Amino acid sequence: MTKPSSTKSAFWLVPLLTSLAMLLAFFLGPVFPHLESVLKPYAKYNLCVLLLINVLHINYRSLTKVLLHHPALLGYAILVKNILLPVVAFAACYLIWPAALPAAVLISGISSGFSAVSFAFLLRLAPERNLLITMGASFLVPFSLPFLLYALTGSGVEIDLLGMMLQTCWMVFVPMLLERILYFTSRFFHGWLKAHSPVIVAINLSVTAFILMLTGQGILRRMAGDFGYILLFAIFMVVLIYVFTLLFFCRATRDTQMVMLIANLVSNTGMGAVLALDYMSDLTLAIAIVHGILWNMNIIFLRIWPPLHRRLGLWFGTSAKDLL
Repeated sequence: MTKPSSTKSAFWLVPLLTSLAMLLAFFLGPVFPHLESVLKPYAKYNLCVLLLINVLHINYRSLTKVLLHHPALLGYAILVKNILLPVVAFAACYLIWPAALPAAVLISGISSGFSAVSFAFLLRLAPERNLLITMGASFLVPFSLPFLLYALTGSGVEIDLLGMMLQTCWMVFVPMLLERILYFTSRFFHGWLKAHSPVIVAINLSVTAFILMLTGQGILRRMAGDFGYILLFAIFMVVLIYVFTLLFFCRATRDTQMVMLIANLVSNTGMGAVLALDYMSDLTLAIAIVHGILWNMNIIFLRIWPPLHRRLGLWFGTSAKDLL
């Protein structure tokens, strides 16, 4: 069993290591221009390792219970994430920075990355709900995101429906299968990984941040003159998502609010950057990259949310009923 002190230490390691990794990538990128092409193919394997470490803590009975007993509520959470949030983001950004509207819809409408499960684990929440929301949102994105981008901004994107579904299944079920194999064949190694999983998660997220910054450092250098506006807009998007989620789920319990904050804030930055690179402007790509950097820091705010919840609960009148 993972010690709480170990999880607490890893919690502070995440923003520290990811910041160092991004700074290192920013300075190494121009010096070693081929480093990105060497490391990028391993990004998906890095995510598989991340999910493998997280499923060590998955309670399969709880996973089945949530899936079978609350399918309507899971569907509701996924629709809020994939449909309602992008529409609200579009409306909020329409008068602020019209040029950034595609970025607003892309950031808010992309599916949660599997790092959402890591956030749930590091914040000592049951990760089963975030895993199910992430999977459901990922399957819906090939339908919802192109439609919303075209309907709201006129931007057309193409997402390989079958390819994305196969990739999602591969990245979810292969780690789950490996975890079961480890459990039945090597209890010692399974237990060792579980005991050291917080630190492994922190390192893994840092590697992901390193690869993301390698991908984006070139575009960020080219748009250095607009970086202040890009950073402010990315921060605005983070604040908007916070406020939307807390207002929309104001009468839910603290755990449900945390689940939805993680689901809405954590985005599949790799996919978002690829779509922006292929189909959108450099501005959209730069905003997507900076937003992807910022959500790694969101874990700090999520950690201090419980006492804030107690105060806001008095204001909103928090219900004792858990939505999920």
